Amino acid sequence: MSDNELPFLESINLQGYDLKIDLYLKKDYSDISVASEELPALIEWVNTLVQVYTEEKLIKKQEIKEIEARAYNRLEADPNFTGKKTDTNLTRQTVLQEDVMKAHRRFARISGWTARLINLQIALQSKLDLVRSTESTRRKVYTDDPPDSPS
Repeated sequence: MSDNELPFLESINLQGYDLKIDLYLKKDYSDISVASEELPALIEWVNTLVQVYTEEKLIKKQEIKEIEARAYNRLEADPNFTGKKTDTNLTRQTVLQEDVMKAHRRFARISGWTARLINLQIALQSKLDLVRSTESTRRKVYTDDPPDSPS
């Protein structure tokens, strides 16, 4: 890769669709009509996914609380539990339970994907804004009379 070449952006699979991020973010939209057809639809699709992932993230957060409560109660009722059954000690031991650790990992993954989709949404919107700005500048350059021309 040369010093000026951008790294390849891997595609991501979302809901069975292989989104070629590299294509949309690096594409040279010389015609605003193509960009205005592709990018807003893609932005809205990503927005829908952000909503789905945000809802799932909130669900996972609630699941963590439920799993932690069940783990706490399980430890508190366990006659073979070694150590003091104080609230502090039970809370510390709850975090080490396998089901609690799995729930936290699921929450971390969904949080990561939510953040990535939000950032992708921003990148796509920025690309659309840049294309619009370039088109606007191009029109101004080609339609304005030179400053010294007689009117």
